[in-house]
Amino acid sequence: HRSAKALLGIINDIPDFSKIEAGKLTMERVDFDLQEVLDHLANLTGQAAEDKGVEIMFQVDADIPVSLIGDPLRLGQVLTNLVSNAVQAMEKKGGTLNIRVINAAEHLVPAQYEVIVADSGPGIPDDIKARIFEPFVTTNTSGAGLGLAITKRIVSAHKGTINLESYPGGTMFHV
Repeated sequence: HRSAKALLGIINDIPDFSKIEAGKLTMERVDFDLQEVLDHLANLTGQAAEDKGVEIMFQVDADIPVSLIGDPLRLGQVLTNLVSNAVQAMEKKGGTLNIRVINAAEHLVPAQYEVIVADSGPGIPDDIKARIFEPFVTTNTSGAGLGLAITKRIVSAHKGTINLESYPGGTMFHV
């Protein structure tokens, strides 16, 4: 069942990767409920975490409104890629998904948020760190190495950045 889900994830990544490479990936700007995105994320990643005997905690600043404007599908895709990778990397400890406000909205300036996904895995080797956002680069054999490449391109299309800190005992992605 897990192998089928992993294969489905790879199959679903390929059209998005092709659209991104062709400059044809469209972004929505609609009202959406952040809690619905997080509930869907928990449903997608919860069983894998449970199977490994690890837990990932979701922490959302109280200042973040429930209703946001943006692309819930792409946000979900970014979060799913990051949390799925974290779950795969985790060992006996758990991980966290934190969403926090980095600047409050002021008149015409929309609020900005930071997402941090941290895991308790072995870390990403230095030789892979510099290339981790390139297509087909992976730290294990369970994926095609498209998830982080797609994530970086989606984040960039939203005028955001994604950074990585990795060390023995864990990795953190900052979006």
